[in-house]
Amino acid sequence: MKKLISTSFNKFKQHEFSKSVATLATGTIISQIIPILFSPIISRIYSPQDYALVAAYSSITVILTIIATGMYDSALMIDKEDSEAINTGSFAILITFLVTIISAIFFLLYGRSVTRWIGSDDLGFWIFLAPITILFHGFYQTLNVWNNRKGRYKRMASNRIIMTLITTSATLYFGYLGFAGKGLILSLIIGQAISFILLLIQTIRNDKEMFHFISWPLIWRSAKMHKHFPIYNMPQGFLDGLRESGLIWVISFFFGATALGSFSFAKNILMRPLQVIGNSVGNVFFQKASKVYHETNDIYKISKKTVIGLFLIGFPFAIVIFLWGESIFTIIWGQTWVEAGKFSKILIFWLLLNFIASPLGFVPIILKKQRQFFIFSVLTAAVPTGLFYFLGKTGYNIETSMIMYALTNIFFIIVFIKWIDLIIKKVCVPLPISS
Repeated sequence: MKKLISTSFNKFKQHEFSKSVATLATGTIISQIIPILFSPIISRIYSPQDYALVAAYSSITVILTIIATGMYDSALMIDKEDSEAINTGSFAILITFLVTIISAIFFLLYGRSVTRWIGSDDLGFWIFLAPITILFHGFYQTLNVWNNRKGRYKRMASNRIIMTLITTSATLYFGYLGFAGKGLILSLIIGQAISFILLLIQTIRNDKEMFHFISWPLIWRSAKMHKHFPIYNMPQGFLDGLRESGLIWVISFFFGATALGSFSFAKNILMRPLQVIGNSVGNVFFQKASKVYHETNDIYKISKKTVIGLFLIGFPFAIVIFLWGESIFTIIWGQTWVEAGKFSKILIFWLLLNFIASPLGFVPIILKKQRQFFIFSVLTAAVPTGLFYFLGKTGYNIETSMIMYALTNIFFIIVFIKWIDLIIKKVCVPLPISS
């Protein structure tokens, strides 16, 4: 009888997991279909040089948005009680304010120097918008994790659709006005700002009774309790951002704006369908795995099921791109993006493995293995980017350099998956109640 009840409960949890993923995935599918449908028009309005500009802007903001919350937004997911989580989230918002103010002062003083250093003088005035991006990203991310904690997947899905609709509409509008790459930057900021305001209104309406749990002593208590997040997770996230940004800077420095724009466009196009499922699964996996770990101390089954499922979903897409990527890019997005099609064939299996492994990035947070994860992140940030820099400096062409970069990343992802498998088996000993 006990075994029957346990089996039924496990089936229910699996159904609940799939239903939650489906809800988020539906919203993500719609939100990704919108820009994909309009991408043949957008690709003929904007040039590779325009995409190089927004890539340069993102290379700066992606690093700062990672540290915007001190990684306390992730911490609020693992708090056992909402009364604890609301104070953790409050501290994340305070840090976002602080990082925004510091970055605004920094860019006012050194903004022009930064654009020259990364080899993108065209950014000019637009670099001063970076603090706005940091502010809205930090606020939105904290609210999004809170709603994920509360299981409000329909809200998260609809908000994502609204963000994409606004961003795509703004992209077309600014392109029509001839804003070029600046239009891509403005579109991102406007889409994020409006979606944050909407999510804020919805969250306050549902959770205003939680405000009375907020107090300075409890905020500082949460800050101290989760201090390992800024100590280990934030540097690890910073290194991930630096790896992504470093690649952009190296491509721009050695191979020019056209190559950077083609790379950015190819990666953006490939990531859209992968993110349809990847982000949805990742959000649900973090919430469900955290809950399962507190209840049973065992997340091996849910981790294994997630990895296998993502592989079965992503592999056919990767094969299609590898065989016909160049033709697909030329036919759909125009002759201007032939080089992007070549890059897509090189990048696809790295992006596939990254897609498969991405939810597992939450496992070190759940199991409190951030210190070990940080050491691993140092290697994954330094070695591939360092290799790409060396190849560019010694005169190798961009295709050869990108192939070696992709293969190096594939190696590190395989090692990461194996490490996660080992620590789950070592740490996650099922509690007697789960048997």
